[in-house]
Amino acid sequence: MPDAQPRRRRRALLWGLAVLALLLLALLLFPRRKPPPAVASETPAAAAHPTRGTASRGGSAPAGALAGVPIIDEITLEKSEVCEGEENLVSVRAHMPGGVGDAQLNYLVGGEPGQSVPVFAWLPHGTEPRPPKMVVVYGPNESMTTAPVPPYEVKPCQPSRRLHVTARLLPNTVAEYEIQALVRNVTAGDRFKPVRYLWEFGDGTRFESESEWVRHDYTLRPQTTLYSWFLLRVEAVSASGERVVGRKVLTMMNHGVAEELRRGVILIQARLTPRYSEPSPDGKARHQVLLFHHYTAAAVIIDRVVASIQDGFPDKPPVEGGKELVPEEPPRREETHDPMAILRLDRVPAAGVETQVALDYKAQPKVNFITYEIYGHTEDGKPAEGSFTIFQPRPPLKRGSGVRLADPVLAAKIQVAQQVLDRQQITDDDMARLENAGVFVGFEQALNEARVKAGLPAIPPRDEHLGPPMVGHGQPAPGAPPSGPPPGAPAPPP
Repeated sequence: MPDAQPRRRRRALLWGLAVLALLLLALLLFPRRKPPPAVASETPAAAAHPTRGTASRGGSAPAGALAGVPIIDEITLEKSEVCEGEENLVSVRAHMPGGVGDAQLNYLVGGEPGQSVPVFAWLPHGTEPRPPKMVVVYGPNESMTTAPVPPYEVKPCQPSRRLHVTARLLPNTVAEYEIQALVRNVTAGDRFKPVRYLWEFGDGTRFESESEWVRHDYTLRPQTTLYSWFLLRVEAVSASGERVVGRKVLTMMNHGVAEELRRGVILIQARLTPRYSEPSPDGKARHQVLLFHHYTAAAVIIDRVVASIQDGFPDKPPVEGGKELVPEEPPRREETHDPMAILRLDRVPAAGVETQVALDYKAQPKVNFITYEIYGHTEDGKPAEGSFTIFQPRPPLKRGSGVRLADPVLAAKIQVAQQVLDRQQITDDDMARLENAGVFVGFEQALNEARVKAGLPAIPPRDEHLGPPMVGHGQPAPGAPPSGPPPGAPAPPP
């Protein structure tokens, strides 16, 4: 068979060419991916770990910012050693490749948002070490980079006291916060009593007070990044000059920047004073309205104002076949106005401008609220819009006009709040402030004891997390059960 050997050679050559063609096709269809950019980090324990999402949020970043992941430049510690439970400030600095998208970075340090965050550490209870706290930096296009917090020494000691700082956004405000500083005496023998508080709000302003709580307004903060972080610092001083410091980070999304990134629209924001409509003798609820925006390049020109008017539900529900029906919400109606007719202005600079708007609830008794939608443009041609709402004032409360509380514990707490604040009308703000001050710690146990003494049945216990046991401001001593309200607080009624 003289042709067998050449035939086998041709067959082998054809197979080789086929394999080579498949390899070339694979290289064309699946090109080699470029490796992610290097992540710089000063963390000695481990390298940072970059990841990147596959989908982008529409309009959340310019096209040039969608490449790459955040690069951590450094992670710094305030202290190299602390007692367990003592604050240690961790600060992070990061950027996006090329600097495009830096304004959209967001940070998480030890599970808390912020770029400089006070963290706490405790010694492990067993042989297993505690997992390291992590730093996470988020960038555009769902990209993120993680790195561990650098290690530092935690000693088996405890500070004699701590200052716990809390903050809450006041309802119906843009960025006005109520901030409270509470001393937590860790050791039973320490009875630190502050006589004054030194406040630093993180925006360059300071304040001194004798009260443990203050209010601070961040409405007109600069909005140049997607998020703003403010490191609150409070120093409590006793009569003898002893001091204790507490800190907290406030994180705020800058909605003006967010709307410009998402929709290309300049957001007109509004701050109302007072926060809620108040009745007046002439039947008009008046508000001072501060209009402002974050766009510093040009002022906003208002073209029109649309009033969206919503009537309230009827006083009596409809009845059909002897049964009350659920009333339908009345439809909204819209009216378009010249801005001068409603706002008495048609230009809003970035620094803000104040005007007065009133709701004539006497002439329009059925109106529940009016939302004023503002439409315009900037002087350099960008679209602008915003809105604010004015409600009809609530009628004054009268005995018997409210709804009886079904929760006996809440009802008893309100009675105590009336005694502490020496007034009949109690708001949610009042209850939150007293709760933070520790007035109601151990309240349910003391309430049940009073009920049993009065011959009334005890209220079933409810699950409630009171946090770690501490001393001071009504907190029980370590290992001791709650024993009732703090000294000086009225006893709960049975």
